[in-house]
Amino acid sequence: MFNTVSVILLAAIALAAAVHLLWFGPKRVPDGVDEASMGTVARLSLLERVMHGVLALSFLMLAVTALGAEWFAGELGGWMLLVHVGAGSVFAAVLALAALRWAGENVFAAHDRHWLSNGLGGYLRREDRQVTAGRFDAGQKLFFWTALTLGAATMLTILLSVQPWFGYRGQAMLIEVHRYAGLLLVAAVVVHLYIMLVAKAGAWRSMFRPRVAAAWARYHHESWWRRFNDKGDS
Repeated sequence: MFNTVSVILLAAIALAAAVHLLWFGPKRVPDGVDEASMGTVARLSLLERVMHGVLALSFLMLAVTALGAEWFAGELGGWMLLVHVGAGSVFAAVLALAALRWAGENVFAAHDRHWLSNGLGGYLRREDRQVTAGRFDAGQKLFFWTALTLGAATMLTILLSVQPWFGYRGQAMLIEVHRYAGLLLVAAVVVHLYIMLVAKAGAWRSMFRPRVAAAWARYHHESWWRRFNDKGDS
């Protein structure tokens, strides 16, 4: 059952991404804007980029070992289990740090409602439309809280499943919740990757570089850019 659900879910996301790309295309800074003359602004600190990178790599190992075992081996064991447990420990620790680092900036603000009601920030509109956003837009905030909730659920359920408190049936149920919460997290990450790598043109640069084009920041995160620009750092 899990294998069927996981394949259908991920295939549906891939199909939806392909349709979105063909129908709407990437959301990019409008033509005619002289990006070079506007300079650059700092986007993510070194610590934030390292945290994001460690989260991405540890989650990739978790997803590959878990789904690989489910699809091809039938069960998670041997070296794949060791990798899964090790990556899970790293992921849990860094996710906790990420929660402390970013939770305050992912609180929803008034402009987020406007972002959501305008074709999800313009991603579901064919015409070019700029929708204001803070340092993180409403879509990123939704992903942050979804990933945090599902990440906590996967960690809590697997920790509780090894305890004898709930009996065999309770342990089996906890493992099932762990599997499906993990699958939903994989789905959320795949959507996030599509947006950051494809739908939001240029977003991937902020994961590797300390600064981004000011024109890009103004177009995608105008509210944050204005506050940042007022400080005179450009």
